[in-house]
Amino acid sequence: MTQFEFTLILIAIITTTWAGIITAVAKIAISKHKQQIEYYQQPKTQVKIAQNAIRQRFFEDGGEVFR
Repeated sequence: MTQFEFTLILIAIITTTWAGIITAVAKIAISKHKQQIEYYQQPKTQVKIAQNAIRQRFFEDGGEVFR
């Protein structure tokens, strides 16, 4: 095996490992984001947000209620 072939194999291994790491990190980030979306979609949570908006009078000054 020449040095060139060894370098190509090494680059392929590093690239595959890097792609796997990026995929794992992306899956974790997507999972956390989905959990947050599910939390805010629950009716009880939306009621709490609306109650807080009314209590803080966000709607009177054009403040953002739902983010």
